[in-house]
Amino acid sequence: MKSVLVLEDDVLIALDLAMLVEEAGAKVIGPCHSAATALATASEQRPDLALIDFNLGDHTSEGFADWLAGNGIPYVFLTGHSASQLSVRGENVRILEKPVSTTKLADILEHL
Repeated sequence: MKSVLVLEDDVLIALDLAMLVEEAGAKVIGPCHSAATALATASEQRPDLALIDFNLGDHTSEGFADWLAGNGIPYVFLTGHSASQLSVRGENVRILEKPVSTTKLADILEHL
């Protein structure tokens, strides 16, 4: 069973994402509500994938995404905005607009 770390600062959305991960057939790690907690958790548990909210209050999750990429852990940015509005760097950056569907998440997990 694949494991998915969830980083989302909104508690209700985090719980919804955790439920979607389980429905897609994966184990939930977290959910984490801050990049610092997510970093500590990912270091310890090494997820197969990370779903990370792009906007975390007054900052973004790009630093955590850089750490994930440097450690070979694939990730997907989640945003409530249009994906074209985000200014993210890097090759193969995946962005999903909220709300995320179980079908889309299952497809991503299948192609890991």
